[in-house]
Amino acid sequence: MHNPPFLAGGIAAAKAFREKDAAWKAIDYATSNMYDYQDFFYDPDGFDARLREMKEAIGGKPFLAAELCVNNGAFQTRSYRTAFAMGQLYHKVLTMLDTCGIMYCWTLLNVVQPSYAWTRTLMAPDAEHGLVPAATSHQLRVFGAYSRRIRAGMSRVQAASSSPQQENAVETVAAGEVTVPPGAIVTLTNVELGQAATAS
Repeated sequence: MHNPPFLAGGIAAAKAFREKDAAWKAIDYATSNMYDYQDFFYDPDGFDARLREMKEAIGGKPFLAAELCVNNGAFQTRSYRTAFAMGQLYHKVLTMLDTCGIMYCWTLLNVVQPSYAWTRTLMAPDAEHGLVPAATSHQLRVFGAYSRRIRAGMSRVQAASSSPQQENAVETVAAGEVTVPPGAIVTLTNVELGQAATAS
C-alpha cells in the first residue's frame, strides 16, 4: 500500500483499496505516514479517533508505521518535550494499531540544517569524531525506549478503569495483608502524610 503523508489520507486509501478485492489481496502491509499527528501535539488523545478509524479500515492487515518524524516548523527544537510528544505517538501506534514496525523518517542523515538533526533523523555523522553516527537529539533515546523491548510473539495488554480521576484517600491499616482492587494504585508507607521521614 502506498504511504500518504497524513493518516487521514491513509484511511481514505485503505478504504479505496478494499473496494477492489484483487488490489487489497495483493497488499502485504497497510501503511501511512502520520504527519497530521503534529496538529495534535497539544491534544494527543484527539488523534485516537483517526487511529481507530485506520484500524477498522485495514481489518486484519498488518500495519507498518513508516516515516515518523517532526517536520512542523513550530516544533523544530532539540528538547525532550518534542521527543516525548512523538513518544506518545509511538505508544498509540503500537497499542491501538498493533503495528508490526515503527520507523523514524531517517535513521542516519548527513544534515546541513541543524533542525533536521533535532527532528528529522535519529543520528547524524559526527564530523569531529571520524564520522561515526551519533545521536543528535533526544529523539533516539525516546524512540529506543518505546521500541527496543518489543519482540515477535508478544501480546499487548490493555487496562481500563471506571474512575481514572479520583481523590487520593489515606487509610490506616494494621500490619499484615493489604488487598489492592483491580486498577487501583496503592502506596504503602509508615511515614505520616505531610511529614518528612526521620533517620533512626
